Amino acid sequence: LEPHYIHGDQFGPLSDLEDIWQYEDEALLGPSHAYPWRLNKAASEIGVRVVLDGLDGDTTVCHGVPRLREIAQKGEWRYFFQEATAVSKNFEVPVYSLFKSYGIPQLQAQARRLRLCSFTTALNEIHQTFGVTYKKLILNYGIKSFIPNFFKQLFKRKQTPVKSETEPLINRDFAQRIDLDKRIKSMDQSPHEASTTKEYHWQGLNAGIFPYINEQLDRYAMPFSLDIRHPFLDKRLVEFCLALPAEQKLNQGWGRMVMRRGLENILPKAVQWRGGKTSMTPNFVHGMLKLNGKLVDEVICNDLNLIEKYIEADIVREAYERMKSGVKESDDDNITVWRAVILAMWFRRKQPLT
Repeated sequence: LEPHYIHGDQFGPLSDLEDIWQYEDEALLGPSHAYPWRLNKAASEIGVRVVLDGLDGDTTVCHGVPRLREIAQKGEWRYFFQEATAVSKNFEVPVYSLFKSYGIPQLQAQARRLRLCSFTTALNEIHQTFGVTYKKLILNYGIKSFIPNFFKQLFKRKQTPVKSETEPLINRDFAQRIDLDKRIKSMDQSPHEASTTKEYHWQGLNAGIFPYINEQLDRYAMPFSLDIRHPFLDKRLVEFCLALPAEQKLNQGWGRMVMRRGLENILPKAVQWRGGKTSMTPNFVHGMLKLNGKLVDEVICNDLNLIEKYIEADIVREAYERMKSGVKESDDDNITVWRAVILAMWFRRKQPLT
């Protein structure tokens, strides 16, 4: 194998827009488009005709973390906290977050069904893991479990105002004029919460984002006469991975266990047994502020008026100032600036009628 390197810190998310927009007939959903574009360009320059990529190994092989829900459903609470603690160690996720997502709903269900043996076992494990008193555990996960959800929701509504579905970035008048909250709710076809790891896996494989991404990657390959193929999305491999038992997806705190085992003596140990992934955010910020900084400044100063009917320009400017200062109010600042800039540049390019 002869390696060829594309240096991701030498171009920004706005560097190739004019070229990309010759083929991409819409504003861009996310800022990672620049990487496949540059990869395809480099592959074409060295004479490559067929490219095999890694889309989307995570979903096909499956991290399998919802297996914790299955373990809790069976009342195997000691095993639940052993696996949750191992996941926490390997992926730097708080144990309580895992318990809150996958354990508490099952614990409350067991209390309502009067499965006292399982419920008592759970309380002992929770007490040993978090040090919470038995009195508090019985109140929160036992007695309160019998309060109907209707009254819980009613009490919650009285305590907190109804939250709009619309993001703060969206212009209020625009959102109200088109009844955006209603549109969002009517289009929300999120599947019900999966009760098994296999069902969770199936839902991920059927997500609508896959056709969109595949079509986009095809458009990024055609300008360079490349044939892009996705081995992880091979139907036979997808069906095989979906059929695997849950313990081949999550085991001993490791997701995608079947692949880690299958690559024994092939990958270096540090790669085979790594936990999370590196964050792309620092390079995105570097590209926006350093490599594309002049263009971003120009758009923020001169072009937000093109989209002010649709977004709150002040929110964008405030987020941009925090982004430049390095003091972010939240992790949403980067994506807020990105969405506004890419939309304004698209409007400027298309010059829509007003």
